[in-house]
Amino acid sequence: ELRWQQKVRHPLNPEEEVKTATNCDIFDVAPFSKHLPLWERSEGGIFIGERGAGSGLHVDQCLWSNVGRNWCGFKLFAIWPWSERHQILDDAGKGAIFSPPLTPKEEAFLSRAKTVALVGPGDVWVFSGGQPHTAMCVGDGINICAYESFVPAHEEAMQLLVHSNTKASHWRNCWMDDDDLDELYEDVVDSLQRALRDSNLNPGLRSRLEGCRKVMRECDDSYCKELWDQEDRGQRRRKREESEDCTSSEADAEKGSDNKKLRVDAKSSSPGSV
Repeated sequence: ELRWQQKVRHPLNPEEEVKTATNCDIFDVAPFSKHLPLWERSEGGIFIGERGAGSGLHVDQCLWSNVGRNWCGFKLFAIWPWSERHQILDDAGKGAIFSPPLTPKEEAFLSRAKTVALVGPGDVWVFSGGQPHTAMCVGDGINICAYESFVPAHEEAMQLLVHSNTKASHWRNCWMDDDDLDELYEDVVDSLQRALRDSNLNPGLRSRLEGCRKVMRECDDSYCKELWDQEDRGQRRRKREESEDCTSSEADAEKGSDNKKLRVDAKSSSPGSV
């Protein structure tokens, strides 16, 4: 996986600092990408591999969606249904690679997948990162592809996102760091508010974004509630923008703590499967 070691200015948007090594992304050409609740391409890598290389079985660190694009070579991509979000990872293990020749046990694991697709040159595909998935290069020659992550303008997509780092919806060994998830929620709030302030926003998209905002406002996550309370009071506060104001001893104490923020599992039904 290739990316810049330090952030650089994106060639199409000099105000944006990124580590991605691609010069043009789907974000730059999709008509509504800049108005979605979230589009993350700043850390996107270019994946280069030959036969047998791949990304092992996992779910993403947060429950968002991904769009992949394949420039050359072939890749097998498998995704399991929402109902398998815990069990297949418990059974096969995080990072499992299904390389031929497959054992009967591996064949049984793959038979539980919802979709197994052969990705070829020029293909673009979208999938939920909240469902277990894996990819492996196949065929002769080099495979080159890249991914971007986003949250669609849909209430169910937002409901899924705010289930990140919750026991019922998200496999525990793939959770995002809590502080990073808090900052991601900050970005989502900022994106929603910025898009909804645009008087020229497509009416249909506006309706969808208002639905997303409602879901996020009403979710059980404590930091989401805090963020929207700040918005209502006009007292915007963002962790990533604050200067370091704690003493070194306080910082050391915080780093030494193994207490992890409790994300409250929503009492409503689980997000819909894909």
